[in-house]
Amino acid sequence: MDPWKLGDKTVQEDWKQMRSPPLDMFHFHRLVIDEFTYTKKEHVSHAVVTRLSATCRWVMSGTPPTSDFASVKGIALFLGIHLGVDDDAEGSTEEVKARIQDKTAAEAFHSFREVRSAYWHAERHDTAQRFLDRFVRQNLAEIDDIPLEERINAVTLTASERALYLELEHYLRAQELKMKKTGKSQSDRVRRLNKALGESKCVIMPSGYIHGLNPNRTPEEALLKSASHFDCQTDDVLNSTKACDIIVRQREEERDKCMRELKRKLIRAFKMERRLRSTRTGKEMVGKSHFQQTLDEWQRGGDKDQETKDILMELVEEARDPDASEDSETSSEAETAKVNKSSNKPKAVKKPGKGDQGGDLDEADLAWAHREHAHELRALAKELGGRVRSLRFFQCVRAFQGEKRLLSTCPACGRSDLPPEEISILSSCGHFGCHACVAAAAANEACIQQISGGCKVPASALFIVRADSLGHDKKADVDGRHWGQKLEDIVSLIKSAPTTDRILLFVQFPDLTRKVGQALEHGKLEYTEIKGSAIAQSKVLQDFQSPKSKSRILLLNLGDESASGGNLTIANHAIFISPLLAKSQFEYTQAETQAIGRIRRFGQVKTAKIYRFVTRSTIDEEIYTQRGQGLGDLAQKVQLFRVIKVPEKLQESQGHEDEMEVDFV
Repeated sequence: MDPWKLGDKTVQEDWKQMRSPPLDMFHFHRLVIDEFTYTKKEHVSHAVVTRLSATCRWVMSGTPPTSDFASVKGIALFLGIHLGVDDDAEGSTEEVKARIQDKTAAEAFHSFREVRSAYWHAERHDTAQRFLDRFVRQNLAEIDDIPLEERINAVTLTASERALYLELEHYLRAQELKMKKTGKSQSDRVRRLNKALGESKCVIMPSGYIHGLNPNRTPEEALLKSASHFDCQTDDVLNSTKACDIIVRQREEERDKCMRELKRKLIRAFKMERRLRSTRTGKEMVGKSHFQQTLDEWQRGGDKDQETKDILMELVEEARDPDASEDSETSSEAETAKVNKSSNKPKAVKKPGKGDQGGDLDEADLAWAHREHAHELRALAKELGGRVRSLRFFQCVRAFQGEKRLLSTCPACGRSDLPPEEISILSSCGHFGCHACVAAAAANEACIQQISGGCKVPASALFIVRADSLGHDKKADVDGRHWGQKLEDIVSLIKSAPTTDRILLFVQFPDLTRKVGQALEHGKLEYTEIKGSAIAQSKVLQDFQSPKSKSRILLLNLGDESASGGNLTIANHAIFISPLLAKSQFEYTQAETQAIGRIRRFGQVKTAKIYRFVTRSTIDEEIYTQRGQGLGDLAQKVQLFRVIKVPEKLQESQGHEDEMEVDFV
């Protein structure tokens, strides 16, 4: 291997002909590292940069981290200065975990032996402050002379988009926005969540828990994407209304499949029960078997839902017939066989007694297998209840969205002909009634139908959905291709901007970026995107800044270095499709400051215009409020949030861009 062509005769005669010479073979007089905060310590680039030899070293950033000793120590490393040892409990959770993983066994043991005193912490603080006083200088960006307009663009989801977002949100709220690791099969709801999170080597379970989830992928990410586009992964769904129809069909298929699986296992359980009763062990059995106890629980309404109970009782009666036969085509074993057939791996040999009626088992093993079979039935019954309720809720939401004057009767107070304005729905089970009765029942953690015995599923105020907040389907939303209300509003905004203006469009997630690009192409708007190698990215920036460039829109990732450092004053519009999902306030402020700084800096001769798109009644509002971003009155579709006017000196020279350019220089 000779990556630098050292053996080449031309290189031996002239070292300057070397291909990609290693930087550490040189000694630099001055080494300048711009936006050093994006060079992560765990990345190989950090080791390369910090080990370069130089007489003078400079590091620069518009948003340097100085919140604690660890942050200041990170700056000092670039200057070749070691400020001291790390403190295990200092920094973010990810930093602490990484620090612990890097420790040797001896260092980990020593950390338990040594207790840091208050004086030790105070001395570290003084050391960091002395470093800042000696080596760090701050230059304030005097950009007050650059006019700025900041607008809040409120978006109202269409009825079908609202249904998709609402269903996903209440599902995650019920899990307290946590990803847990348990479960067996996947429903369409968790598959949609899988898609929203990018399906990066993770398995999401029906209870909402995720196995092997990338720590950077969270429920909040799924909600942010859903608030921007109804489906970031599928390209063949024309619009959100079609997506809702697909979900209803999938829910019905999942419910029916679960019923068939239950029936198959019930038939098997009855056969095992009859065989067990004919043995000596069965005759000596005191009380009821676990299978009979399970049937008694169902009879008493063990699932807490009357509709599910009726389905279970019907399946039990069908399976009780000695002549009933199993439907092997729908069995889980058939599905497993299908998967094995499609793979090159040999099929696993099935152990006797696990899936048959126990014909090859002795009496003791048969009793144990029968008991385990009862546990499987309980799990399937619980799964069926969840599928019935999720389907009922989604169908209820779509029913109220489809009929403008759908009148209903409250099951608690008996009031009839209730308009949607007075109706609330419980997302936990899909039952509804007048708002007063639903709220009173939820305050007692109960369903509105608990008094009548129709539903005993727990509820709370978080599960209440006002029917009048769901919106109504419009014919225009059903026909043709639609990209979601937010993306279509963004396309309309870009089309309304002067054709001579350039636009930066900030998106955080790659799959959402792809949807934004498709929406722009559908709107016949040319755009370019920073991606590929460093050379390719540099070429994209050069082409975009050329006055002859056909692309007036540049897609940037708000969460990485592509949105930082560059001078893009040729553009004067910056659009944030959604708020940044950040781990801390510092990261949020840092990324946003860097993004806005691409257009509001020296060399900008136009008014810098910032647009923040906020989807009403979604996680967009929550994040912006949490990060201290004022939203004003979201009842207005577009509002001018902040204005920094042009100084009088510049107002006199408006219309003379050459003179203004000289002034800025």
